Amino acid sequence: MDRARKLATIFRPLLAGDWRLATGDADGGAEACRRLWSRLVGRGWLFRRLFVDITPLREFREFRLLFSGFAISQLGRQLTVVAAPLQVFQMTHSTVAVGLLGLAQFPLLIAGSMIGGVLADSVDRRKLMMV
Repeated sequence: MDRARKLATIFRPLLAGDWRLATGDADGGAEACRRLWSRLVGRGWLFRRLFVDITPLREFREFRLLFSGFAISQLGRQLTVVAAPLQVFQMTHSTVAVGLLGLAQFPLLIAGSMIGGVLADSVDRRKLMMV
């Protein structure tokens, strides 16, 4: 039986709300839940589905550097997204000013996205990744 059918035989009764069919337990109680959990975890697929595989981060230095740089960049971007409106509100005590800040940022975001899209489509991808 292939993997999809095995998973379907486990989850179909659960989605239908019938614990007795899923676990084979007449009372459908806590023991049934424990057995079902052990069936799911025992196969190892639950761990693989819930957690990200970090093997490339452990094995490849270049990927670690790329990932770390991206994470730091995203952290800075998100801090800016929160800090700029907060600073404008603290300085002016006006929600209208905060809205105008977002309105001023929007055309630049659209223009940058369009220009970036055109460049990404017209330039060789390998050369673009080097930039």
